[in-house]
Amino acid sequence: MTVLARRTSPQRLFDQLRDRLGGLVPDPKRRAGATGVDAWYPYYAGFSSDFANAVLREIPRGSIVLDPWNGSGTTTTAAARLGLRSYGVDLNPFASLIAQAKTVSFASPADAVEFGQRALGCTSSVRGPSTAGDLSRWISQSLARRFVSLGAAIVESEDVAWPPDPRRAFAMLALVRAVRCVSPPKSGSNPTWFRPPRRRKQPSRDLAEEFLKVVHSLAADGMLLAEPENSPRILVGDARALPIQNGGVDVVLTSPPYCTRIDYAASTAFELACLAAVTSRSDAGSLRRELMGTTMIRTRAPHPIPDNWAPSVRSLLEQIRSHGSYASSGYYFKNFWQYFNDAHLALGEIARALRRGGVAVLVLQTSFYKELLIDLPALYTEIGEAHGLHGGVVVKRNLPSSRVMASLHPKARRNRVGRHYEESVLLLEKP
Repeated sequence: MTVLARRTSPQRLFDQLRDRLGGLVPDPKRRAGATGVDAWYPYYAGFSSDFANAVLREIPRGSIVLDPWNGSGTTTTAAARLGLRSYGVDLNPFASLIAQAKTVSFASPADAVEFGQRALGCTSSVRGPSTAGDLSRWISQSLARRFVSLGAAIVESEDVAWPPDPRRAFAMLALVRAVRCVSPPKSGSNPTWFRPPRRRKQPSRDLAEEFLKVVHSLAADGMLLAEPENSPRILVGDARALPIQNGGVDVVLTSPPYCTRIDYAASTAFELACLAAVTSRSDAGSLRRELMGTTMIRTRAPHPIPDNWAPSVRSLLEQIRSHGSYASSGYYFKNFWQYFNDAHLALGEIARALRRGGVAVLVLQTSFYKELLIDLPALYTEIGEAHGLHGGVVVKRNLPSSRVMASLHPKARRNRVGRHYEESVLLLEKP
């Protein structure tokens, strides 16, 4: 792929960011009560737009920013608002749809509604997939057929490049939110997990009318008015094989998946079923297996610990494998091995994509396996060094146990006594 034109690099960007992050900087943790585009699809594990803005304000204009786990586009949205060029990469096609939708520009909410009405007017002339597939497990057959008809009119072709252009991405996001409003999926105490309801009720509201209401509501949140040359490049891709040329970016701002066995795909299972019904391009089961941090083991093959892995990672894996608790030497060892294998691959790709003098800013959180501390900032520091990235933790913040995933599991609560959780910002530089 073609990377945007280079420019004269800043001097000691690492020092500038270290000084900035060492002072007063917003808490990276996403807070409840987000507004504007940040409220479109807030996610438990993401960082805040205030934090992204504070970091990226220190970056000289003309810099190129990358988020290899871009999610719903906090990094790319902040970069565009600050006049920075950026790439946002994520394996989840629905996350990429949100990130693309945030780049849309309408003159007014009325202009957005008019665009939505034009899309609705095309439903009779566009043929979508003949079946709603997995979506019929979530909503009634009649609602699923109506959704497919409207969705096909919005994207026009199931073979369209993904994500579609910003206006169609915005409209598709509004349609998914609308169908979720008229027939919400079942949720539990875990904010990362949704499942089909036992009984699929007929909606009491018309989907097309709800769609136009959501279009107006999203548009009223405030559109991102980005200069065309600074519009983010949103890509469906893998952090372990980035579609970026060597030395193509100046700054990486991201939060790698936490080492807490979060099923990241499950949080968007309903939305992925919506996309699959319209575009036939999303396999939620396959995505669950491929995402970093997954609860699923990808292969039954032996999992030897490579000699060239970071010593602290090798030591942690040996402790997990030899732990006396149930399944430590089997499932849990394989799961942690898989996570750190992905981490090694991804940091290698980040190191390759960064120019010399470029900086990676990573938001990381500690966790535990039983009584064993998973000091992710320290582990990522060593993994980065193995790929030629140097630096260290610059900010640490204590986290109350109520704000970590372990607090959601009743059987794990007895193990939280005396635990001390931290969220850190790690700076790594490519010298």
